[in-house]
Amino acid sequence: MKNRPTITEINSSTFPILEVGISSNDLTYSELRTIAKSFKNDLENMKGIQQIDGYGYLAKEVKITPDPLLLSQYQVSLIDLIGVISNRNKRSSMGNIRQGEKDTTIVNDSRLVSEDDIRNAIVRSNFNGQSVKLSDVAMVNLGYETPKILSRVSGINGISFNIIKSETADIITVSNKIIGLVDDYKKQYPNLNFVTANDSSKFLKNRLNVMVSNGIIGLILVILVLTLFLNKEMAFWVSLGIPVSVMGVIFLMPVFDMTINIISLLALIIVIGIIVDDGIIVAENIAKYREKGLSNTDASIQGIQSVFKPVITTILTTIIAFSPMFFMSGIMGKFIFQIPVVISIALLVSLIEVVIALPAHLSARKKTIKVGSAKRHKFIQKYRQKYESILSKLLKRKYRVVTAFGGIFIFSIIFAGSFMNFVLFPKSNAVNFYVRAKAPAGTPLEKTSSLMLPIEEALMALPNTELMAFTTRIGATGDAYFLTEQENQAFIMVDLVPFSGRDRTADEIMSEIKKKTKNIKRYKDQK
Repeated sequence: MKNRPTITEINSSTFPILEVGISSNDLTYSELRTIAKSFKNDLENMKGIQQIDGYGYLAKEVKITPDPLLLSQYQVSLIDLIGVISNRNKRSSMGNIRQGEKDTTIVNDSRLVSEDDIRNAIVRSNFNGQSVKLSDVAMVNLGYETPKILSRVSGINGISFNIIKSETADIITVSNKIIGLVDDYKKQYPNLNFVTANDSSKFLKNRLNVMVSNGIIGLILVILVLTLFLNKEMAFWVSLGIPVSVMGVIFLMPVFDMTINIISLLALIIVIGIIVDDGIIVAENIAKYREKGLSNTDASIQGIQSVFKPVITTILTTIIAFSPMFFMSGIMGKFIFQIPVVISIALLVSLIEVVIALPAHLSARKKTIKVGSAKRHKFIQKYRQKYESILSKLLKRKYRVVTAFGGIFIFSIIFAGSFMNFVLFPKSNAVNFYVRAKAPAGTPLEKTSSLMLPIEEALMALPNTELMAFTTRIGATGDAYFLTEQENQAFIMVDLVPFSGRDRTADEIMSEIKKKTKNIKRYKDQK
């Protein structure tokens, strides 16, 4: 082994969260880079950003081209030129001067900070005052380094920044700040094109929206149903269990070293529909005792005591149902582990709210609360009698019913095993895909870049209802997070509109791109 292996820890908290591309059809590269540098400085001063990787953001470089004839004429060697640059371009301390209680440090700053400084650097001199400067034997040009990786955002050449947040920063807050900074620069420089791509925060925002919408719908449905069958006050206090449980989970998550992320939000979405069940059971039982003539306080006490054991049992059985996720191994197990933790916390918080807070709220009023009207009870009683009649007939044929449901269960297992495929991450819901290309070995970077143009044109032809943005990396292989330089390879990261906002699946879009680009030559492999 010639070189020692490099070990890199893959930490999801240090993945890029957003890429910003800057381009212009009017400005020179030097002018564009000046604005990009200002933008980069503003990003670095932004709280929550740990690292910024620039593509197309070339470092300034001084190119010195010696003239062999002039070197021979002045009897100067290449080693002399190298020595002049290295010895001249220094900043060093020359010592201290103490005057009383004050110390002064003497610094010799002879760094070459401009193109003229380099041109006028003295290579050789004599006692007569004659000297040979660097510009006498070589051409000095100030430019930029030769790029090893080319980058384009949505098919436009320019400068792009891949932004990585700090480990403890909130991804939504940082992303919103970056987008806000982009909007400010758009107003300040209307002649520039700013493109954002690979926004990782959109997944979390989507889950948050789903959780909020589910919570609101759940609240409305609980209030409507309980108002229909019980009364408005009971409906209000039972529905309050949803936000109380969610806030309790958010408050306790740091105790278990957890954050609000896609997995934890998924667990909250799952549990929102479960946490109100026990509240409905307790509230309905309290209402039953009120109908019998008990006071609010006595009804609340009797109501919770008579269903306390069933409520505890339902909570524990639900927790046990999700407990196998605690024991999943591998990388997937480390992600899935958050689901049973969040669900267990939510159910336990809900249990406390149901057995303590809910009865206390329902017994707080001095005046006895009426549970529904006679008209509403008559409506409910009508359907209750029909249900009791059907249930009575089924109980008389209990063995047939159990056999029938057992047969349906077995048939469902056989059907699922024979005709249903298990897909952990459905392709139809994908919002990203990669286009990877490999030209024959030895293909120069510029040629590889030109070969990617037809693919980019095919992507740009996609409608705005399907395509958000795409990023091209030329001269590299890998993905958005880790790159390996390779002149004859390139890839494109395609960012699609969320599945709910488009008509075609990612597979259908990929098939169209493959058809349009299948006749491109000079590629060794393409997929």
